[in-house]
Amino acid sequence: NTRFYSTSFAGTENPIVDDGGWLNGALNGIDWSDMQSTPGKAFGTQVGSIGADYDDSLILRRGRWPPNQDVRGKFFLTSRSGWTGNHEIEMLLRGTVVGGNCKLIEVLFSTVAGTTYCQIMKWNGPIGHAFEDFTELAVNNAFAPLNDGDEVRGVIDGGFITGYTRRGGGAWVKEIEYNMTNDATIYTSGAPGYGHWVNGAGAASTYGISEWSVTAWHD
Repeated sequence: NTRFYSTSFAGTENPIVDDGGWLNGALNGIDWSDMQSTPGKAFGTQVGSIGADYDDSLILRRGRWPPNQDVRGKFFLTSRSGWTGNHEIEMLLRGTVVGGNCKLIEVLFSTVAGTTYCQIMKWNGPIGHAFEDFTELAVNNAFAPLNDGDEVRGVIDGGFITGYTRRGGGAWVKEIEYNMTNDATIYTSGAPGYGHWVNGAGAASTYGISEWSVTAWHD
């Protein structure tokens, strides 16, 4: 069977409740940060990694989801003024978050002009400091950072984890891929979601997503 959900974040909420179907990074996970929204925009509450290196803002959909997942988001950007460090948006796959433990697959995209990377990461459970609680599965260091209106996808299906972008209404372009066929550590279940990370100066509200959707299915 196939399951689908989409939203354009109609409310002003902190943390995001939307239809009541979200888990948040601080509200439910304690050690991470919640996601917030204004009409048509979702963005993080975490600012500059204060108190932890990787206390990303995140939301995951509640309930049981089929393991094959195609998560999509539409990026918004209002300004890069005053930005320093790294700023990312993250399509989350097969995730769980509860009281100090968060396991998921992350397909992340840089939004900083001149910072050219996208990555596929596995979160291993406890909050990460200095990268020790993450596993980098793949990296593309020749990635063109996102601009306002660009679309992104994270897909997990058929032995592969893949990240795509679509710019200017064109075709989807594969930016990064990881072959998980022989990787016994990859999670076999979990929920889709969205993450947001700021490492440096710059208001979290200056970028995020305006639309989010997931299609999930069994083989």
